[in-house]
Amino acid sequence: MNIALLHLTGPDSALAAFCDALQLEPSASWKAGDARSRGKVHASSGCTIDIADAPTPSAMLESIRRFLERCETGNVILPAYKLHGELSIGIAVGDAAQFAAVLEFTARDLQRIAASGATLTVAAYPVAD
Repeated sequence: MNIALLHLTGPDSALAAFCDALQLEPSASWKAGDARSRGKVHASSGCTIDIADAPTPSAMLESIRRFLERCETGNVILPAYKLHGELSIGIAVGDAAQFAAVLEFTARDLQRIAASGATLTVAAYPVAD
């Protein structure tokens, strides 16, 4: 499992405009005030967009690069939409197929992420055969 998700929060109209600009379909969405776990509520509206679900870290990185290129080509950046975004990357490690994993971001990858206005998080999740 090698996944990349884009978590966005901000005004409803901005979320819709951003997704429309890149022809994205959120896999999950919520409105400000909607219930969360443990009796809390969402402070702002948001959505999650699946960027990659790939068998290898390198295949996942290629999907991320294609997404970032689309953002760059279309000049679609989060601050212009008044959105907060987090590019969240998760990799599974510890099984026979992927005991350890390496994510090799190029300087260009990191520049594109920064230019998009998104924060970057990377987490490894232990799995067993």
